[in-house]
Amino acid sequence: MNKKRNEISSQEILSEDESLNLKQAKNYFEKSKELNRKGKNKKALKLLNKSITMDPTNFAYYCVKIVYLRRMKKYRKESKVYDDIIKLDPNDSSLYLHKAEFLIYKLKNYELALDVINKGIAIDPKNETL
Repeated sequence: MNKKRNEISSQEILSEDESLNLKQAKNYFEKSKELNRKGKNKKALKLLNKSITMDPTNFAYYCVKIVYLRRMKKYRKESKVYDDIIKLDPNDSSLYLHKAEFLIYKLKNYELALDVINKGIAIDPKNETL
């Protein structure tokens, strides 16, 4: 019986730790946005990266990271963030479209954009926007 109590208490602690991490990630995210508004882009990005490390499945953090990187004209790094977003939901064909548009308009990499679009089509052949 004591063993069960210890197991439950360990699970509860883990849940509390996870909850604290999510709260801390959100705090870093909010501070990141404040810094970004003040034009402190590198510091903002650093805090945003901490948020992503603590809460790696939060889609919004990645989207904001794309905005920051675009403002800083760090297009190669931005491309990697699109890959991270696709890993979060590889079955969402619209994510492939967003990456392809980025590749076309920012990197002028039409060949890679076509490959990305084809991957999206393979996932959802009925998606007319691809």
